[in-house]
Amino acid sequence: MRGIGDLLNLPAVPNPPTTSPWVRQPVLPDSALPSALQRSNPLVRHIVYRGNAYDAYIAAKSNLWSWIRSHGGLKGCCRLAELGAPIFNQPPWIVQPSMGVKFEKMFSQPLTAFQDGSGNFTGLDVVIGQFVVPNGWDGALNRVVVGFNGTNYVDFLGYIVWRVKVNVRYVRNLGNILNTYGDFATAFSVPGTDNIRLVSQQTITLLGNIPAGSPVGNPGGGPATVQAGAFGWFYPRR
Repeated sequence: MRGIGDLLNLPAVPNPPTTSPWVRQPVLPDSALPSALQRSNPLVRHIVYRGNAYDAYIAAKSNLWSWIRSHGGLKGCCRLAELGAPIFNQPPWIVQPSMGVKFEKMFSQPLTAFQDGSGNFTGLDVVIGQFVVPNGWDGALNRVVVGFNGTNYVDFLGYIVWRVKVNVRYVRNLGNILNTYGDFATAFSVPGTDNIRLVSQQTITLLGNIPAGSPVGNPGGGPATVQAGAFGWFYPRR
């Protein structure tokens, strides 16, 4: 058995080498490998990754948190016990808040949707488009665009009538529109006025009506459409 004196007289540890002794190992070609280990063997190729339901769930959670982070974080867009409801610097139905989300709803219906089986206009209201305010959100409707791309239409003569309805009531000044105005291209850039407040779960319906005997028709190049669009934003309700 070695004593303490022997331990004290152990040879000194040599200095580490100045250069690393590690060198890259040579890559053997397939010809030098057995068939089971060759890279051309389909059994050892990389497996193609295909996501499953768990990957989709994780991606959805990640997208949700990314949206929350880009809209002011939890304290900016959620109701917290220590802060209460979200705080807005200005009325959110007048100025879109930072956590607000724009909506741009555009719809159209062909002339056949307003006709009976004989091709005559029925004079009945037809739903051009419809959408619902998301649960837990309120909103502001600040732009409405209506149009027609057929023939023989003249503004203010009642050849086509548009209406905007929130739940069962027509919106103020938008229950009997007799003229086309605006277009979908400029509606994205032109700010709206006279905002209409929307409440969670309300249904917004854009209607069109072509009275019996209206002279409107299809252009020579193809079928005509009656168009309507609604623009604004949603924001978390207090």
